[in-house]
Order: sequence, then C-alpha cells, then structure tokens
Amino acid sequence: MDQPASPSTISRPPQSTLPPQPEKKRSKVSLFLLIGMILLLILILGEVIYLAAGGNLPFSNSESQTPSLDQDLFPALTPTPQSESPSASESAAQNNIQRRSDLNVILNTLVLYRSENQGNLPSGITTETKTISSADADICSALVPYFTAALPTDPLTRHGNIVDCDTFYDTGYTISVSGADHTITATAPLAQLEETIEVSR
Repeated sequence: MDQPASPSTISRPPQSTLPPQPEKKRSKVSLFLLIGMILLLILILGEVIYLAAGGNLPFSNSESQTPSLDQDLFPALTPTPQSESPSASESAAQNNIQRRSDLNVILNTLVLYRSENQGNLPSGITTETKTISSADADICSALVPYFTAALPTDPLTRHGNIVDCDTFYDTGYTISVSGADHTITATAPLAQLEETIEVSR
C-alpha cells in the first residue's frame, strides 16, 4: 500500500521574479504629467509672444502689420524718398535775385571807375567774356577798396564777398565790354531755374 507523500517532498511552483506592477504604472503617470506640463508651457509661451506683438499674427499678409527689422532697429539707415521740396525752388529763386543785385553792384562800381579814369576800364576787362577771378579777369585790386568795399560772389561759390585781392578768388560772374559802344556786360553763368541773368551798362 502506497504511503502518503511527505510534506517536505511536495513540489511548489517557483516564485515570480518580475517587479511589482504598480511601479510601472507610476512611471507612465509621471511621463504623461511631464508631457502635459511641456504642452502647457508651449501654449503659455505662444500667448506671451502673441501679446508682445500687439495682438498681430507674425505671419499676417498685411504689410502694415508686419514689423520691419531694419526700420525698428536701424531707423537712420532706412532710405527715405528724395523729392524736390518747395523750399529748394524758393532758395534758387532767392539766389537769382541776389545774382541780379550782385551784377548791378559790379557794373555800378565799374561805371564809377570809368568816370574817374578818363573812360578807361580795368585792364582785365576785354571784348572777350571772362570770369571775374584772380586767374582770368582780375579786377579786384583796381576796385577794392577804392570804389567798393568788396566784390560780390555768386551764392553757389560760397566764397563770400572778396575783400582780399592778394589771395585766390573766383566770383562766379563773367564780364566783357563791347568794342563798338563800350557797353559793359556782366552775366551769372550759375543762374538757377533755367534763367538767364545778364546786366549791361
């Protein structure tokens, strides 16, 4: 008759070595929380950028809403359209008025010189049209300071009135005398606005 098996010899199933399941669940929950926080930060950052841009979308098709990097950071380097303003034409007109006045001063001075010198003119003045300058029709020393305090100059030369005849000068005006009736003619070659300015005595 068979004997019952001894308790010490009864086989037992091997115990599992797998980690407990609750740890794996906690890891998945932590990962989901991290992803959720990242998405939330992205949304918050997008809202901040949107508000900082004044509520305008950065990819708007409207040119008026598109910020210009050059104009915002380098306004001095942004080219501006150049156009002739009314003040420029007014300034040119004033220059022409000054030219007529200057030519009259020169001719009046030469008429006075001629009356004091038996009808003769300074040697620099001939029938050929010359520029009143130290290199061409040099009449400064004959007139200044005896018949005029200074020789006027064209406004565009920016030399100012000539008072020192020993230095280089260029009035920007021309002078000539006719051989027939000895009429003196002074002109302003630098006249603006396409005007011809000429005075004769």
